[in-house]
Amino acid sequence: MRVLIYGATGYLGGAIVRRLVGEHDVVGFARRADAADDLRTLGADAVVGDLDDISAAVAHVDAADAVIYAAQLLIQPEFDVVEAVIERMAGSGKTLVFTSGTGVLSERTDGDWSENTFAEDDEFVPSKYVGARKRHRRPRPSGCGAGCACDGRPAGHDLGGTVVVR
Repeated sequence: MRVLIYGATGYLGGAIVRRLVGEHDVVGFARRADAADDLRTLGADAVVGDLDDISAAVAHVDAADAVIYAAQLLIQPEFDVVEAVIERMAGSGKTLVFTSGTGVLSERTDGDWSENTFAEDDEFVPSKYVGARKRHRRPRPSGCGAGCACDGRPAGHDLGGTVVVR
């Protein structure tokens, strides 16, 4: 399976790349040529681009069987990119995983438990500062037929079995 990863050179995205390389054909989206070289060293393919150029960035979705979005942008640019990815994937049956190490809680814990850690069935009330992000993390009934997933805690370099690509 060919998996495109936005944010592949970041903390969470890099962990996802390392976890999937060897099991899948991984393509990492990188902002700089030297970062793309680092991805290639890990065994992934890489494309260099800028998420500010949405149409060019989203064009890479066509060659992927699944997309993982782990990039961290400001709220509106993130919304614009993710919405464009969803529109591009519409009707394709491809899987989209939208995740964040810190974007849901807006709290840096370096993976440690805090009183703000939530279980799957706990009520979640987002911070007023990141409330707009919550709408990205709900399943989208229309569009690509793929759900968006985020467990709200940074997985970092020890992903274990938390990344599932169908």
